[in-house]
Amino acid sequence: MESLLQSAERLQDEMVKCRRHVHQHPEVGTELPETSKYVKDKLISYGYEVNEICPYGLVVLAGGAIPGKCIMLRSDMDALPVTELTDEPFKSENGASHSCGHDLHIAMMLAVAKMLKEREKEIKGTVKIVFQPAEEVFKGCQMMIDAGVLENPKVDVAVTQHVNGYTDFALGQVLVPAGGVGLASCDVFQIEVTGKSGHGAWPFQSIDPINAAAHVYLALQEIQAREIAAEDCVVLTEGIFQAGIAPNVIPEKAVIEGTLRTIDESIRAKCLERIRQIASSTAQAFRAQADVTVSGGCPSFMNDPELCTDAERYLKNLLGAENVYRKKPGAIFSSEDFSSVSRKVPTIQISLTVGNKSTNLYPMHNPKVVLKEDPMYIGAASMAEIAIRWLEEHS
Repeated sequence: MESLLQSAERLQDEMVKCRRHVHQHPEVGTELPETSKYVKDKLISYGYEVNEICPYGLVVLAGGAIPGKCIMLRSDMDALPVTELTDEPFKSENGASHSCGHDLHIAMMLAVAKMLKEREKEIKGTVKIVFQPAEEVFKGCQMMIDAGVLENPKVDVAVTQHVNGYTDFALGQVLVPAGGVGLASCDVFQIEVTGKSGHGAWPFQSIDPINAAAHVYLALQEIQAREIAAEDCVVLTEGIFQAGIAPNVIPEKAVIEGTLRTIDESIRAKCLERIRQIASSTAQAFRAQADVTVSGGCPSFMNDPELCTDAERYLKNLLGAENVYRKKPGAIFSSEDFSSVSRKVPTIQISLTVGNKSTNLYPMHNPKVVLKEDPMYIGAASMAEIAIRWLEEHS
């Protein structure tokens, strides 16, 4: 039988076609009816029995004929609520976009599923292939865990892959994590400040929620500036500040929304508590009331050192040592909700270069980012290689 790299290269055109279809029809959050149906139909055509274990969350099993362990491979499927501003002939026009590359993830994982189905009798154990909704809102992974994705069969290790379109590496090069914490936690918070609406000419008759919220906004900066040690990295970003509908009306409410990212779970808990305390007490100082809601959180991502070492060895054998790099120790402050799996079973996230800073002017999540399709066969072969070789060595 041909090598995995040859098989993936043979499927490159199919991956491109799949990617472009998904790219033109992005869906966001927990509602992915078209995307999920497209993926499900593809999997059925490959010969799989598809289990939708939660709304739009799909699972199939490859192998199982030979007793052994279970490795889980996962692709996310959701897009971002960002209007695409590229000139691609297959651009999205529905107000959402795959500017984080999940369309490439879907196409590559479908190719992985097809290659593993072709090799099913050789698999020494089981590969659980997962297509997950709602990664961008940090909800989908926990939904699938709650639905039992780590059981029946019990998952021993897990692997996910993310494309990167804004790096210093060459197209097609694969980065393997160093081990330890690789990505930050993320919590999304909303602060609703309530005052008393009134006429703009007589502010003394009202309680101005904008004034109170502005002081809350500034006071929250004190957390990372004065309460957290320099080595305990924290990033607190307030990305939404909304209030009012008329220039001469003091509104009833003002809303702040933001994210908190940390590495250490105890620091994470401390910061969330301080957000609540500072928001409440600051609003009260200006006669207003602040209610804080935290939703869609995920812990920091733990890359298993032993699995990292195994993956590096497998991929250097597959792609050549010059095309595989081990990341330096230390976390970056993007987040990934598959971290919830990483806290339950040994897990890693590898990275595939689909763009670099010399050719791509825009980073991930930018509405103008253009991600290259050429390396997709490398990403598909990499995921399949890790699954098959790990099961062989741990049978």
